[in-house]
Amino acid sequence: MRIALISDIHEDIESLKKALAMIEREKCDQIICLGDILGFPYSRAKYEKTRDAAACIDLIKRNCSDILLGNHDIFHLKKFPLHHNGFQFPPDWYQLSAEEKNSASNGKVWNYADDCPTLLDESDSFFLSHLPEFLIKSFGDRKVLFSHFVYPNFTGYVSSFYGEGKKLLDHFDFLDQNDCRVSICGHM
Repeated sequence: MRIALISDIHEDIESLKKALAMIEREKCDQIICLGDILGFPYSRAKYEKTRDAAACIDLIKRNCSDILLGNHDIFHLKKFPLHHNGFQFPPDWYQLSAEEKNSASNGKVWNYADDCPTLLDESDSFFLSHLPEFLIKSFGDRKVLFSHFVYPNFTGYVSSFYGEGKKLLDHFDFLDQNDCRVSICGHM
């Protein structure tokens, strides 16, 4: 079985079409999307003319066997992540300014102030809001964990970087508890 992984689309319909064409040429059996369909960072992105959240969602829905949430998806849906690395979100989180969020989180939550607003119709919003933060799939006798980032911050919504082995211990413990030997993440 050949599995393709896509992640961090950030509403770029042209790049998504190119990726799906490459995946089709490789004759992959299934495609798993690891999140961040949404989120166009206007200060960093150079593809404003190819930005189309609705078209990206439609292509992802039609082509992917599994779809997960990423940090930008969570932000634009105005959801609270289920797994958030211990940060307790105040109930009025989405009414706070970027500066107030930064202060309340002590800089521990990404500042999405450079994301352009994303307009979603009701059906796209409903679809995305019901996606999981992680997925464990079995392939024969092997279980694989798929996510946008690592446990305990599967969506990557809380800003934390894991590069040192010590910081990954919680993730490895989660893998052990779920009898997984492989973990595949998007985000970075």
